[in-house]
Amino acid sequence: MTVHISQSVLERLSRHAVRELPDECCGILMGRRNGSDAAVRRAVPANNIAESDRRNSYQVDWETLFAALRTARPGPGEIVGFYHSHPDGSTTPSQRDRELIWPGRSYIIVSITDRECSAVTSWRAPHTGVPFQREPLLLAGSPCTPLRSTVRTSDG
Repeated sequence: MTVHISQSVLERLSRHAVRELPDECCGILMGRRNGSDAAVRRAVPANNIAESDRRNSYQVDWETLFAALRTARPGPGEIVGFYHSHPDGSTTPSQRDRELIWPGRSYIIVSITDRECSAVTSWRAPHTGVPFQREPLLLAGSPCTPLRSTVRTSDG
C-alpha cells in the first residue's frame, strides 16, 4: 500500500489546510489505483459541513462528493481517497476519522503547526472493522521541506 502524489498536489492540500484555519479542511483525492497502490492526480477541495465542532471534525459536502462520484471513471479519474487537516498538529486518525472510513481508500492527514504544514501522513483500512494502517507516501521529485520525515521520493 503506497500513495504516489506530486509535490504540487501536496502543496495544494497544505494551502487549503492553512486557508481553512481554525477549522479542518477536507476534500477528495482523484486518481487511479493499481492493486493496493494509489496514484493521486488531483485534489478536489470540499466544504466542511460537519455539524459538530469543525475544528476537530469534518464532513465532505454532499454536492462535491456526488459530483466526484458522477465523474469518477476507472483509470485516471476514480476516487482513490480523501484528505483533511488536523489544525492541532496531530498526525494520526481521530476517533471521528475512524467513523468516516470508506474501506480501501486512502486518508491523507495534513497536520498544521503554527499556521504551517508540519507533516503529511496517509492511512488506509482495507476492510470495515479493521484499524487504519499507515501507508507510505511516495513523492515524485524532491520532497517538500516540512514533509521530509513522512514522505519518500521516487528518485532516492
